[in-house]
Amino acid sequence: MKKMSLSPEEIKKISQLLLSEAEESAELGYELFKQNRVDFEPLRHELMLIAMLGPKNRLRKKVKRYTNAQFKKTGVFEQMNAEWAIFEKGFHYYSSCPQFEKLLTDHEKIRLEYYPYVIRNKTFAEHYYRLASRFQFVIKSEFDLCKKYYDTVITANPEHEQAFFNLGLLHGIKEPKKAKEYYIQAIKNDSNFAPAYNNLGAVYANIENNFEEAYRCYSRALSLMPNTVLYQSNLASACLRLKYLEEFEKLIFELLCIEPISIKTINLYFIYLWEEKKNYSLAEDLARDGLKKFPDNEILMGNMAEMYMLALGRYEEAYELYKAAFKINKTVYKLFNIITLLVLNLNYITEATLYYNELLILTDNNIERDRDLKDNQWDDFTAAEKILLKTN
Repeated sequence: MKKMSLSPEEIKKISQLLLSEAEESAELGYELFKQNRVDFEPLRHELMLIAMLGPKNRLRKKVKRYTNAQFKKTGVFEQMNAEWAIFEKGFHYYSSCPQFEKLLTDHEKIRLEYYPYVIRNKTFAEHYYRLASRFQFVIKSEFDLCKKYYDTVITANPEHEQAFFNLGLLHGIKEPKKAKEYYIQAIKNDSNFAPAYNNLGAVYANIENNFEEAYRCYSRALSLMPNTVLYQSNLASACLRLKYLEEFEKLIFELLCIEPISIKTINLYFIYLWEEKKNYSLAEDLARDGLKKFPDNEILMGNMAEMYMLALGRYEEAYELYKAAFKINKTVYKLFNIITLLVLNLNYITEATLYYNELLILTDNNIERDRDLKDNQWDDFTAAEKILLKTN
């Protein structure tokens, strides 16, 4: 039977119907396609997307039979299946498998070709969301591919708050400004999205040192999901930094009841006992008990060393703790305190010089104040640095 030649405008209308998210419209588009005996090629992309990514309904079955027949005629049936196999088999492989790499490679050959059609239908785009989530959280690889897939999702559905949230997680601490933008957009899309408030609070606290905004975000997250330990802990941390001590005490005692052996809770309570209550004895007992449970926790070691150094004058013990903590995790903050301790308190110039060289390596010879250093700590370090540079 002879194929009919439709005008570009008629083809466009059928295309719009086929790509519609309304099942009835897509059904109508396919009926018009069949009734008018339209050639396959002008509507190949639309039909293939229904066959491969459409809802599992009667229309998809019909279209799949038709497209399979068309590809069998042209002899590229196997190639077509390979190009779309990622959506059927991708969830069963891991990134280390050669089969997984082949699935990705095969689909990348056609992904850009189909992109303008995928973004016109949220259902089609949702398949890319499922794949990106799998790659991000289960396989934990393929940053660039996840980014491309999520971008497809949010282009098709700009209100997809979870995709924006996942993009924030994807960028994480490597690109915090970008992560922040995604969390803000997720909240714009869903003002009750507690995880986005919590993560936005973390950007304010950990990257920008803006604890007032962090406090507001953590408070909102906790109000939306009460009794969430992570949100309680983060809010308690912000309260401690802002010296909202009454609220901190309420939160920390709740946390101690819920999670008495949480290392984050122990660290928070230790800082509170040391810095706010000046109860050094109880703080020390808490830290020692914490290190029995978490012997490699370099944060608690560093906090305990800081108390010994700044409050108790137990410099040798502070140095031993700092050495152990630095061995586990080499940070610039620890080096500032170690160098100060060795020069001003212990007069161990040789050891201090070695650590100063470590600092130069970690900072690429560009020493700048660490955001967590208090004014007096920075002043003490600069004094120690002057002595070191004179000595050497």
